Amino acid sequence: MSGGNQGCSLEAKIMLKTPQVEDLMLAVQQWLWVGTPGGFVYGNPRVGKTTGIKYASESISTRSGGSVPFIYYSVQRDQRKTDKKFWSAILLALRKDITHTRTAIALYEQLMGQIDIISRQNMERQVILCIDEAQDLSLQELRWLICLHNDLLHQGTNLLVTQVGTLELKDRQKKLFGPETDHIKGRFFNSEYRFHGVRTRNELQQILLIFDDPTAWLGSQTPSSFYLLESCLQGAKLCDLLPFFWRIWTDKIKPSGYSEWPTFYLIGAIRTFFLDFVHRIPHSEDVESYIYGAVKASGILPE
Repeated sequence: MSGGNQGCSLEAKIMLKTPQVEDLMLAVQQWLWVGTPGGFVYGNPRVGKTTGIKYASESISTRSGGSVPFIYYSVQRDQRKTDKKFWSAILLALRKDITHTRTAIALYEQLMGQIDIISRQNMERQVILCIDEAQDLSLQELRWLICLHNDLLHQGTNLLVTQVGTLELKDRQKKLFGPETDHIKGRFFNSEYRFHGVRTRNELQQILLIFDDPTAWLGSQTPSSFYLLESCLQGAKLCDLLPFFWRIWTDKIKPSGYSEWPTFYLIGAIRTFFLDFVHRIPHSEDVESYIYGAVKASGILPE
C-alpha cells in the first residue's frame, strides 16, 4: 500500500483541536477580552504549545467579533542583543522590509506604525504579539516590550504580549520580585497557562477521535476509514484501538520517565502507524505490537 492517495490526506484542514488546545484558546481569549497586557504559556518540550497558540490565533476574536492580528516571533539566542536587533527581528516577523543602516529609533517608529496599521482591523484596535522560546528573552528585552506597550497604548493600540516557552518561564515568574522587576512581573507574568501533553485516558481518546472525524481532514475519507479499510482492521476506527495506545503509555512510556505523552510524539506515532505499519499487520491480534513499533519510530522511546 502506498501512503500517497487521492481519497485521504494526513494533512488536517485545521490544527488538531486537542482538549488542551481548546482550553488554551479560551485562556488567551479571556486575556484579550479583559485587556491583559501580557501572559505566558509554559510546559514541557514537544507538548504542542506553539501549535496551540497558532490555532488560538485563528480562532479568537475581540468582544465585538473582529479578527485579531497575530504577530509570531521566535526568539533567537544572541549574546549581543541590542534594541536595533530586537526591533528588526519583530519587523521581519511582520514580513516588513528593513534597512539595516537605519537607527534603532527609526526601526522602532516603523514598528509602531506597522502595528498601528494592522490594529485597525478591529474596533478595539487589539493585536497579539506572540513570542516563542520566550525563556530566552532577557530582562532588557522585556523592558523594551514595556516601552512598546506603553507607546502603543498612548496612541490607542492595545498590544497583548503572549510569551510561549518551557518551564523556565514559571521559574522566572517566581524570581521576579522587588522594585527592579515588579513592573515586568505585573505586565507580563500575572496571567499564565500551563500547557500539558496527554495525561489521561480521556485526553488520549479525544485525540484518537480526531482521526475519525471527517470534518477535520482534506479528502473524501478520514485517515481511519482509508488506511484501516485496506488492512486486517477493516471497519475499525482509530478510537477502537484506544486500549492498545493506553497500555503502551502506562506500561512503556510512563515508566521511562514521562509524566505526560508529548503531543508531538503521539501525533507522529499515529501518522507513522497509518503510513508504515497498518498494511503490514498480518492478524488483528498483532495490532498492539505494530502500534508499539510506530510509537518507537516516533522517537519517544530509546531503541
